Amino acid sequence: MQKIACNKLRTVQFIAWYTKSDKIRQNLLLFSKVLILLHFECVFIIGKTTFKSWHGICFINR
Repeated sequence: MQKIACNKLRTVQFIAWYTKSDKIRQNLLLFSKVLILLHFECVFIIGKTTFKSWHGICFINR
């Protein structure tokens, strides 16, 4: 009986961990998509400007 309860707990913990890591994975995907989009928007602006001002333009663009 105790063994079953332990297995159940482990399963619940695994599901909780999996959904958590799944959310992290989704966030990373979203983050990388945003970065890629920003990168494409900024490529045209870079020119001879410094990284700092380029960064500023990127965030203003958003």
